Amino acid sequence: MKNIMKILGNIIGIISLLLVTYLLYLMVSIGFIPTKFLVIFGIIQYLFNLLFILFINKGKTTLKVISWILLIIMIIGSSIGIYYLGSTNKFLDKAFNNASGVHEVTYYVVTSKNSKYKDIDSLDKDVISYYKEEKNINKALNKLRKKITYTKYGYDDISLMFDELKNNKSNSMLISRTYYDLVTTIDKEHSADNYKVLYKFSLKEKLNIKKSNNTNSFNIFIGGKDFTDTNMDFNMIVTINTKTHKVLFTNIPRDYYMEVEGYDGKKDTLSYMGALGIDTNMKSIEKLFGIKFDYYLSVKTTSLVELVDAVGGINYCSDDEYTTTHAMVLGTYDDTKGKKLHVTKGCQHLNGIQTLTVARERLAHRGGDRKRQQNCQAIIVDIFEQLVSANTLTNYSSILDSVSDFYETNIPREIMTSIVKDTVTNGNKWKFESQLVNGVDTQDYVHMTNLKDWVTYPDMLTVNAAVTKINEVLENK
Repeated sequence: MKNIMKILGNIIGIISLLLVTYLLYLMVSIGFIPTKFLVIFGIIQYLFNLLFILFINKGKTTLKVISWILLIIMIIGSSIGIYYLGSTNKFLDKAFNNASGVHEVTYYVVTSKNSKYKDIDSLDKDVISYYKEEKNINKALNKLRKKITYTKYGYDDISLMFDELKNNKSNSMLISRTYYDLVTTIDKEHSADNYKVLYKFSLKEKLNIKKSNNTNSFNIFIGGKDFTDTNMDFNMIVTINTKTHKVLFTNIPRDYYMEVEGYDGKKDTLSYMGALGIDTNMKSIEKLFGIKFDYYLSVKTTSLVELVDAVGGINYCSDDEYTTTHAMVLGTYDDTKGKKLHVTKGCQHLNGIQTLTVARERLAHRGGDRKRQQNCQAIIVDIFEQLVSANTLTNYSSILDSVSDFYETNIPREIMTSIVKDTVTNGNKWKFESQLVNGVDTQDYVHMTNLKDWVTYPDMLTVNAAVTKINEVLENK
């Protein structure tokens, strides 16, 4: 019996040593745990494991029992550590340099609501209209030609194209979902009720973003798509210097009206540029500000709902009482399809769809989009507070999955692990600053059409001041 207990004790000891070894491997592979901590942790773990195995073989009965219990506790502790470190390691692999590098656009074939056409095949050998200014429209036309035979007719005026289709003066049109949603939302004469979508397909285009190797000081573009995953409603420059441990946030209003890079001097809002690909936002900002982006992070607003629900909701505090002008809906601009959210003055608990609705809201605030930018920053802080709370331990793996699905980025994992390791090892405190560029609110032509909407003309004094501050951070000042 004693020999059996001794053999079992040795087996448990070996299992404990193997688990400790794997735990140390995970700690090393994560990349941000200081070496001196790893060495100390490893020595202590191996020493205690070997002592307990020795006591099981040579010690007295009481010492053997205690050693058995402690080895089992160490096995349980190592297993828990392996679970959390394994989940963290998978998250880090998935969370950085995970960008697809492509921009996907959905196209619709649309007819008037009362047309005779029932499906895409009924349009074979017919005339299909299109808007000439649409990016990559020729690629879309060519792909559609693989489905049906047709004759094409191009319009210079997108409103006229919609108008003639509505009044059955034309048969059908090929248009991106972006333009279709925008026109049917902005132009009341051409609401979606007047049309029907017969067919849809997607095209993927490679983003034109050069790889960067900067690790000491760099600019990151953070863009947040709206809930239809079309427009870039959140635009921010994040400037980081890992030597001086400074981080500068530069917020840019969504309606900033500037030249669209690659479109022959045409101007539009930053929000709409998101429909052309995140590289268009980046290059247009680079031209206006005279800076260069090293990396980017594209936030998927639709994933915000899942993330907030995964962390159990957030505690949001408002300075004012208001009712949102938008409804609590996903994937549509039609606010008649959901209820509005009433926000009380003070703090309240919000779930995912409620948080998204608050993040979208600007018309209910005196500060408009500037207030929305502040709300978005507050929501980010609220989410972070939930992430670091003890409640996340019970839902750790699913929360990490939600976080990694929340965005795409070309930032290498090594940059972030190096920053964390440096901070943990040296105890450096980071300094955070923020700034906002301003402008004049007015109306102008948007979406590269003859439609008008609210825009913000850049105040170049604030832009130049912001650029000066950005360069100071980059240059270790």
